[in-house]
Amino acid sequence: VEFWSGSDIWYPGSGDYIYAQGMYDVRTRLGTRRTNRGFYRYGPLSTTPVWEKLPNTPSYTNPDRFIIYDPYAGEANEGEELRLLSGRNYTRPWRYDLVTGKWITLVQAPVDSNYGINIVYPGAGDYLYYVIGGNNSDFFRYSISLNEWVELTRAPAGIYRSGNRLAYHNGYIYCLQGSNDVGFWRYDVSQPIDTAVWEVLTDYPEDDEP
Repeated sequence: VEFWSGSDIWYPGSGDYIYAQGMYDVRTRLGTRRTNRGFYRYGPLSTTPVWEKLPNTPSYTNPDRFIIYDPYAGEANEGEELRLLSGRNYTRPWRYDLVTGKWITLVQAPVDSNYGINIVYPGAGDYLYYVIGGNNSDFFRYSISLNEWVELTRAPAGIYRSGNRLAYHNGYIYCLQGSNDVGFWRYDVSQPIDTAVWEVLTDYPEDDEP
């Protein structure tokens, strides 16, 4: 199998397998047909690892960007499942149960995701934080236990397709705007969501080559 652009690979934090998803070619008698629902695992890592085909994702993923993550990273049930968010028009997230080997469709985000989606998990608790990219400022929080999205205060400006980044540290989510812009902001996750604001930080340094 030859994976194309947009593929992602993931290790659940424990266990003997890594997982990969992305587009690949399927050859038929009528020619070559390109599909993008492939899902595989590689292992056992402790012995002689091989690639194993797993059930396809429930629908197509976008070749530009999607994210695989462990919603329970750092907790007791780390490594029991993975979740996948896909960019652009394929916006419905899914959960893959590593025990049963089945995909489960989760509730769709309130706004269609775009090129440049990004997500961050604080390392503990019930919430994931998510931006949709594509020069949009939309910002959401997702409850793992409730399978529920809540729209939060928009970022100070549009977050771009390329170069945007989210990071969590000590109660704050930090965001780089991406592309050719230098915006850099942070969001205090302890704020009441109805009055929450972003704090504008010092711009990311521009190219200072001589």
